[in-house]
Amino acid sequence: MYRFLFDLDDTLVDNMFMKYILPEVSRKIADIAGMDPEIIRRMIIDENIRRLKSGLYVEAFDWDDIITGVQASIGVGDPVLFSDEVIKFSRMASPKPGVKEVLRRIKSEEGRISLVTNGFLSYVLPILSKAGIIEFFDRIVTPDQTGYIKPMPEIFLAAVDRNEKIVHVGDSVSLDICGARRAGFDSALIMEIPPTLSELDPMRRVYAVAELIRKKFEIETYSFLVEGPCLPSYLITDIRELLHLIRR
Repeated sequence: MYRFLFDLDDTLVDNMFMKYILPEVSRKIADIAGMDPEIIRRMIIDENIRRLKSGLYVEAFDWDDIITGVQASIGVGDPVLFSDEVIKFSRMASPKPGVKEVLRRIKSEEGRISLVTNGFLSYVLPILSKAGIIEFFDRIVTPDQTGYIKPMPEIFLAAVDRNEKIVHVGDSVSLDICGARRAGFDSALIMEIPPTLSELDPMRRVYAVAELIRKKFEIETYSFLVEGPCLPSYLITDIRELLHLIRR
């Protein structure tokens, strides 16, 4: 029995947090405080990183708490709530091309589907619902439910049952690929590659672009959470390429 695990942001939907929510929260706080929005954005991200480096792993992704704390530190008394912005911008959520087709095909082949994300459940559910894909998941695994984050193996293990063939799909080398490897699972990295390599099998691509994968790892925000770059089992440029794995 196949079980596919999926990351959310930049895998199934656009990264709503980085693209819309964080910039809007930063702008609103900056307007109240009379500061540069980029300074506010940097303060929020710096606190996320500080908590991770202090071992406060789950707390590092409690964006409501982080944003409230940043506002308090600069004397903003009427807080801008992260959760309110999530609800507002979730209306814009839509699945990336091919996502519904792939999820529907997995279910039709009696496969199982889990979501493994570092977003809290209150962030994830509105986005999945508005994107029209929540029905496909039989398990949604988040830090606030499990006490773990990607790339910890425990959050991946919480998403599966015994005697399943697992493939985790995501766009982050450090969080998704290294995390899946720590859990002992196969993984598929979604990544753009030179067009000349697109004809290669998804397994052969991995070694053809290993240096590009290493470079991607080095510039990722959370690469410090793991010791080094990890190679995926498969490299895909379009989520619809997963359909070839289902047929194997």
